[in-house]
Amino acid sequence: MMPIRGFLKTSFLDFPGRVAAVVWTPVCNLRCPICYNKELVLNDPGLPRFDEDEVLDFLAGQRDFVDGLVVTGGEPTLQPGLAAFLARVKKSGVLVKLDTNGTNPERLAALFKDGLVDFVAMDIKAPLRLEKYAPAVGLPLEEAGALMERIGSSVDLILNSRLEYELRTTIMPGLTEETDLLEIARFLRERAGTLPVRYAVQNFFPAETMDASFRGARPWEKERLERVRLELSPFFKEVIIRSR
Repeated sequence: MMPIRGFLKTSFLDFPGRVAAVVWTPVCNLRCPICYNKELVLNDPGLPRFDEDEVLDFLAGQRDFVDGLVVTGGEPTLQPGLAAFLARVKKSGVLVKLDTNGTNPERLAALFKDGLVDFVAMDIKAPLRLEKYAPAVGLPLEEAGALMERIGSSVDLILNSRLEYELRTTIMPGLTEETDLLEIARFLRERAGTLPVRYAVQNFFPAETMDASFRGARPWEKERLERVRLELSPFFKEVIIRSR
């Protein structure tokens, strides 16, 4: 059984164009300094626990209203029971959206091949240069360096799939610059060979972040976000700005 440490029964925001429930899995292999799900990342024993059957029974009872399930984390692809759980969800007739950090391309490939995912959202934390990527994921240089090629493989998998997808970057105040977002955009455009479908820039949200030094950081201003949207627009079919 896959561990579930959070369960939201109705969301109008997490699965584009659909009403969805959301489940959160524990554990992550990254330590992003702005992460505000640190209890999930560290698998805090005080987190609530939900059973797969509870989620599936809810979906069965809400079939006329809820048409999707979002599986997020933490990093869901680290869970050995993920594929079996998604197979149960798909068997119930519900669409699946998977949120991932892209560090496990082999697992993603298997899930895609088995038809267990309908929509995938992947976070690209920073440009794939060690001096940028390592601080963005909160790992030592050697560990971060070993992940960068895997991120590229996951991007290729997603871009070459027939799935709905969203590639996204969350702004890290003091670490992310407009030039970083443009570098990511050029990288994605080059890997796709055409205009990638959707890229989202998510503003920083002040919270109890993994790194306490970010807890007083300021989100980007609306004007700066709009400028970024215009600069990125030539590289994608759609650019989304998310800011609370």
